[in-house]
This record gives sequence, C-alpha cells and structure tokens, in this order.
Amino acid sequence: MILLPFEHLYLHIPFCKHKCGYCDFNAYAGMDRLMPDYVGALERELSTAREQRQFGRIKTVYFGGGTPSLLPADLIARLLRFVRATFDVAPEAEVTLEANPASTDEAKLQAWLEGGVNRLSLGVQGFDPRALAVLERRTDAAQATRAFAGKFCSAGL
Repeated sequence: MILLPFEHLYLHIPFCKHKCGYCDFNAYAGMDRLMPDYVGALERELSTAREQRQFGRIKTVYFGGGTPSLLPADLIARLLRFVRATFDVAPEAEVTLEANPASTDEAKLQAWLEGGVNRLSLGVQGFDPRALAVLERRTDAAQATRAFAGKFCSAGL
C-alpha cells in the first residue's frame, strides 16, 4: 500500500457557547478558560504529527468545531502563524474558519484576514424562529441576515 503525503489540515476547536442537543461533535460549553492551553496542546500535536507523518504542500487548512470563532483573535492568529511555520502551506491554499454570526466582530475578521483566512463557513441553521428553537440555536434570523448582508461580505471573505 502506498501512502500519499497529507495535503490538508483539519484543526478542531471544541469550544461552544452552548452545546446544542443535536450536536454529536466533540464540543464543550463554558470552558473558555481552557482556550490558551488547548491551543498550546494543538500546536504540540501538530509538531508531533509533522515529525511522524509525511506531509506535502498543504492545500487546505480548515478550522472546524465547535465554534472556532469563539477563540480570541490573538489565538487564531497564533495558530495560523504556527501552521505556516510548521508546514509548507501553498500560497493559494484555502484557509477556512467556521464562524457563528453572534461570535464574530470586526477585530476578529481583521485578525483572520491578516492571518490568512480566505474563506468563512458561516453557521446558519435556518431562519424560522421555531425551527431554530427546536435546534437550540441562539443565533436568530436577523443576526444571520446582517452577517450575510454586511460585515462579512465587506471584509472580503
């Protein structure tokens, strides 16, 4: 069997404001104090993976979760710098960050752009208030609409 070098990174950020009942992902609410330690552990894990596995030029970096947009801007920027210093990330690599409209602001958008994020996966599960209530979603239709119509689009993401 021939193993090809890894060309894609998925970085799981398990923090949430609220753990929705339908969510099967490894995610934790109310654990924000662990964010700096988690980022340090993730960096160590990435270093170990780099030493033990074959990596080619990285074509995609995906920050999933949980809610990666809950991380403070400086921690996302730190992770992005670490990934670029540790791996050969292609200049045209797609760098995606999952974001919740309620946990995103202009400072974070600017930090993400400066760090190399060039694609935003905006978490909107619906616009019907009853369906959102059943899903235990705290982002409402108005927040989602504002996000699509304004700040994200104008930031170039």
